[in-house]
Amino acid sequence: MTYYRQLEDRMKILYKSIIFILFYSLLPFTLSAKNISETELNSAFIYLIAKNTTWPHEEKIHQYNIALVDDDRDLLHTFQKLTDGVPLKGKKIIAKQLTLSEIFKHYNEYQLIYLSKKNSRYLRDLYEKIPTETSVMIISNENDDYDYIMVNLYLDNHNKKNIQINLQNIIEHHLSVSNEVILTGGKEVGISKLFQSSLTALKKQEDAYIKYKLLNQNLQKKVTQYEQNIAGLHQQLKQLSSDIKQKEKKLQEKFQKLQAQNEELRKVTKELYAERKILESQRSKNQKLINEYQSLKEKFAQQEQKLKEQNKLLQEREDILKHKEQMIELLDTQIKQQVEQISKKESLLKAKSKKIKTQSVLLLLVVIIGLLLAILAWILFRNKQRTEELNEELKEAKEKAEYANQSKSMFIANMSHELRTPLNAIIGFSQLLSQDDSISQEKKSLLQTIYKSGVFLLSMINDILDLSKIEARKITLHPKPTEIHMLIEDIIVWLSSRAEEKGLKIELAQQIQAPSCILIDADKLKQILINLITNAIKYSPKGTVSLRVKSDDQYIYIDVCDEGVGISQDDMEKIFKPFTQVGDASDRTGAGLGLTITKKFIDAMEGEILVESEVGKGSTFTVKIPYTLSNACEIRTQKPSYKSIIGIDSVKKPTIGILDANKDNIQLLSMMLNKIGCYVHTFNNVERVEHFLKASTLDMLFVEKSIFLANKELFANMHKEYTFKIVVMSASVNITEESIYKKVGVDAYIIKPFTMESVYKVIEKYLNIKFIYRQEKESVPVSIYTEDELYRKLSNVSEDILDTIYEKAVLLNTDEFHAMVNTLKDTDKELANMLMYFSNKVMFDIIIEVIEKVRESKN
Repeated sequence: MTYYRQLEDRMKILYKSIIFILFYSLLPFTLSAKNISETELNSAFIYLIAKNTTWPHEEKIHQYNIALVDDDRDLLHTFQKLTDGVPLKGKKIIAKQLTLSEIFKHYNEYQLIYLSKKNSRYLRDLYEKIPTETSVMIISNENDDYDYIMVNLYLDNHNKKNIQINLQNIIEHHLSVSNEVILTGGKEVGISKLFQSSLTALKKQEDAYIKYKLLNQNLQKKVTQYEQNIAGLHQQLKQLSSDIKQKEKKLQEKFQKLQAQNEELRKVTKELYAERKILESQRSKNQKLINEYQSLKEKFAQQEQKLKEQNKLLQEREDILKHKEQMIELLDTQIKQQVEQISKKESLLKAKSKKIKTQSVLLLLVVIIGLLLAILAWILFRNKQRTEELNEELKEAKEKAEYANQSKSMFIANMSHELRTPLNAIIGFSQLLSQDDSISQEKKSLLQTIYKSGVFLLSMINDILDLSKIEARKITLHPKPTEIHMLIEDIIVWLSSRAEEKGLKIELAQQIQAPSCILIDADKLKQILINLITNAIKYSPKGTVSLRVKSDDQYIYIDVCDEGVGISQDDMEKIFKPFTQVGDASDRTGAGLGLTITKKFIDAMEGEILVESEVGKGSTFTVKIPYTLSNACEIRTQKPSYKSIIGIDSVKKPTIGILDANKDNIQLLSMMLNKIGCYVHTFNNVERVEHFLKASTLDMLFVEKSIFLANKELFANMHKEYTFKIVVMSASVNITEESIYKKVGVDAYIIKPFTMESVYKVIEKYLNIKFIYRQEKESVPVSIYTEDELYRKLSNVSEDILDTIYEKAVLLNTDEFHAMVNTLKDTDKELANMLMYFSNKVMFDIIIEVIEKVRESKN
């Protein structure tokens, strides 16, 4: 009975093998009919061979690592897609694409290695490289070196994919494959002989079975029963084959539909890719033009700065020469006066000598004259000696004063540097944490208090530095085209929240009566107005802070009026002195430098500041500053705040490195960059940066100033070789340093304490990326232009321009309207600014009403 049971099991194995051979004989035909690519076919064979391979100690294998040595990444993507969510023997599959050099080094890390048709010529070298005790299955493609193959995929004469197996090589590496895969082997390796020997052994067993049948007729019934069971299996096999063919037809129809859809998708993708190439080429051209313009602009600014410095030196030398000439003239005058006095005395002596006749009297007179001359000579000598002593003392005092002033400036600069480093952490972390939605409103309020305190301390440090620069005569003007309407609007919007905290209101008392675009130092004018308005808010317990702006042909006049406590006549002379504060002691906050710096800035701009005040009723500060007209202002469109950035609008995120010895700075900058989705790498020395760049890439590197200066040449070499952007972080506020760093290859320069705005602005500018902004409610706009001003302006334009503006306004399309406004910039800058202002506020209805009024007045 045991023998027949074994015979029955072997017969089942035989039929199972026949079914497997039938499946593999049909597989190439079926795949070919469905137009399945060779990549998909190779992926299927790799998985099937791995599934039917047995490795030693499989229970210790946590995951199956498969190496694909192929230059085309399509095989990796196709295999990953095929095996996505499909385990191998209940364990995860990890497939990686490797080069030939990599697989020769790391072959022992993989259970299965696939060599593409191109790389299969290196099969012999790889097989000899791998020792027999290493259990690695190698699948080659179209390789004729049969002595070294383990499993080889090849195409037969009918262009069908088949498998060749060298069982000896597989066994030598302690591997085994299932009988089904062995029986599908090709003739070239001799595996078909194993199949033939299996059939011969079965024939012998069948003869033995017939022999035992003749000996024992009682077993005939059981043999007949087995034959019936086999017939039943034949019938089931036919039924399964019929069902498989029907399912193949349905799958083929579905595949043809998917293939048609895929072809349409490929056409659309090609069109989009062509359009994208055109846009990228145009964008690169525009970027080149912008870079050339920026470089020319920087060169012109540097030349202009040098001329200003030379003029300043010449002016100082002229002042010294004038002072020396005045001293010489003064000494000459004194000598002439003394000579005149001597001459008068001589004339008196001569007159007396004429009257005195006696010789003794004459002798006495001569002695007296000699004594007088000696005294005079001594007086002159003493005066000259005293003058030289005074000059020496003056020179020594001047040197001491200059040394003291220089020491003071160095002390202030060093203290500023030391204070800015902890302020960087205070301001930066409080700003980041206040935007965390998981923090309660109460804690956000406390964080906002910390942030405001840090900003207030920073403003005091900046005021002291500004005063130091003013005393050292280092203040310089940087006039640029400025849109005065937008500058006033920005200041009002920025300070409105501070005024609202005290229950105050900032407003324009009347519309701005000044040209829209002027040439002026906008930064200093902005600082002047911020100081005046901040003072007005500080000393006003209630009421309104109002502004009035007007101009004539030479000067612009700005009035800042408040309804505060006022200034007494005794205090009027003190308000512009440094470190001096007037009024109630409870209102005395800050360093007392705001008005001092304001006065110095106005003097440097050759302007004037006037004060009118009445105690208990308020004060009015009037600023008078010269200006020149300009037509070079850019039309500004509204842009969301950097604080509302939530990410980067790109699939590829930038890789940014941070090199700093201060862990707080590294942590702060890392949090800012991680917040928007950047890949961040931190380093503590230059060698780690260089090692990283050899293995990977960086888009931008933030580096601390002292580290950059210590390794300036190394950074210059890395910058040329790896082409990434370098941003230097410094606590120094010397504005000339930025141009110096750019000469040695630095792309950008940010000053500590840096905020999210400064960091994101650098990334946006130099990496040419776009941000994703959080949707926020718009604030109420500050009224700058009125309907009357727009009416007066539109009354003077032609009918064609009026019709064009009306047509675009009726469409209510902001983009088309802005494009039309940009065409008016060259002909009428002020009209373009007005239209851009109303369109930014979505006030198209006002534009339409004003145009209709203009038409009615003309008719």
